Amino acid sequence: MFNFELRQFTDSVRCNESIMTDPQLYRKWFCRTALCCLILLMSSLVFRQSYNFAHWVPHDYLRSIGLSYSALLYFEQHADKLLHIVIAFTLTVLLICSEIEKISRPKHRALILIVTGLILVELLQFQIGRGFGVLDAGVGILASYWAFSLIK
Repeated sequence: MFNFELRQFTDSVRCNESIMTDPQLYRKWFCRTALCCLILLMSSLVFRQSYNFAHWVPHDYLRSIGLSYSALLYFEQHADKLLHIVIAFTLTVLLICSEIEKISRPKHRALILIVTGLILVELLQFQIGRGFGVLDAGVGILASYWAFSLIK
């Protein structure tokens, strides 16, 4: 009887080993972990009364490649649009690749969730006094559709 239980245990361990070496499983859990980290980062930016994106801009590098001062100022004023594109694209890709049941399956649910989240984030920013950025929401929605079309 003990031999049978031991054999059953070792068979189940072998089965679990084959599951854990599946690259799809690693990809799914990596995407889920990265999604949680990105949501935490994004929420820290959203709930601030204001943030200065100019601190993140590599001024020395941009000046060294010959960017004029007026172009640098324009980039500083509109660089948050680039942040919206990168975050919306990355959120959409991670949510679809994480394969969370009832959220990212079918894939269009993930797109609807991200688009709704982007609009809600802009409304939340309006509520805390930062204003509603129609261009910010539009750029994020376009980036989500772009990511969705690439993955589909």
